[in-house]
Amino acid sequence: MSATNLHEPIHRSNQTTEQLKGCLAFFKWLFLLVAIVLLAIMIFKIDDTDSSGLRILCIIVAAIFGVLALFVHWFSKDGEVETHFELNETGIHEYAINHKTRKESEYHLLFEDIDKVLIGNYVNHINFPTGQGVDFNRFGALIILINGAESYFEKAENMDEFNDWVTRLEDKQCPIYFTDYNLAPALRDRSTHYVDFTKIKGVPWSDITEPPPVGQESRRNPFLTWEHEGELKDPGEKERKEVTRKAEKLSVIALFVYALFAGAVILPGLPLDGEGAYETSSTILFGITMVNILIPSVLVYWRNYTKWRLPLQYLVVAIIGNSIALLIISLVTHADFVFWPILVMNVTNLLLGWFPALIAVKMIKVIFEFLTNRSR
Repeated sequence: MSATNLHEPIHRSNQTTEQLKGCLAFFKWLFLLVAIVLLAIMIFKIDDTDSSGLRILCIIVAAIFGVLALFVHWFSKDGEVETHFELNETGIHEYAINHKTRKESEYHLLFEDIDKVLIGNYVNHINFPTGQGVDFNRFGALIILINGAESYFEKAENMDEFNDWVTRLEDKQCPIYFTDYNLAPALRDRSTHYVDFTKIKGVPWSDITEPPPVGQESRRNPFLTWEHEGELKDPGEKERKEVTRKAEKLSVIALFVYALFAGAVILPGLPLDGEGAYETSSTILFGITMVNILIPSVLVYWRNYTKWRLPLQYLVVAIIGNSIALLIISLVTHADFVFWPILVMNVTNLLLGWFPALIAVKMIKVIFEFLTNRSR
């Protein structure tokens, strides 16, 4: 990230380069084309009833290439939040836009507004599983630009990057101080604690004769960790709701994936009763119903702010997943595709599984919290 000269701006962005986007787009469409060709061969060329094994092979290979196309598509997509960074002659300028909410934000920190620059060590401890390597420490530097009660943090992982920042800050006559503390744990704790880095005094940078070992590695860590003593933050209602929303999405995806598995592997072999529904058996109870109850119970039911209509979403995705998988299997095997038993089974799961489990987990949580608060 080092600039070629002192006055050339430094630019950063989280956006994928156009060259890489073009390369990824080529492979995405290539994988997708292979998947479509294999499916076309299965449908139009393989018509012998004894070729079910070849049909299944085409589906499996097509699915592999389809997943590869989806993976490349996901990898090539830029994130929801687009960010741009620039360090120029006036200071730091950051721009961000959330493409989902259409909200834009800017952050500017001018050199003339910087009260103090604090440089400390940033020690990254690298762990290896037992017997697979030797643990070691990789040293970097944490540069903190302090403006009143606000701070801007920049990590330098190599000496060229470190010297580039320090030289620019010196050129703008910013007061620079150095501390020998390892500030990495304190920086990580900022997400959960109120950490005040202004409490660190530091030594004037002009008095430092030996720079920090940025970019070096060692099995020994000679730097003491700074104990910040910051108070624990309250995560807040907004953050807890966001965590619950993510867990809800994950549970819907997990149930859909399992519905595809059940529709392809379990349902084709299940017998029907006299009313056309699947016969109640241990396979239904433990292979489908119990798993469908456990997935949301473990992932989301115990959280705060859970939506009560969530089981209805589970009903829809389970029916769709079961139907898609069973329909595909019926095209390549002698299994029959019948929608009615899928509908009955999942409505039963809704009335006797997802809704009751949601109520039960909430009640257990209320009782547990009541007993916990009472024992304090």
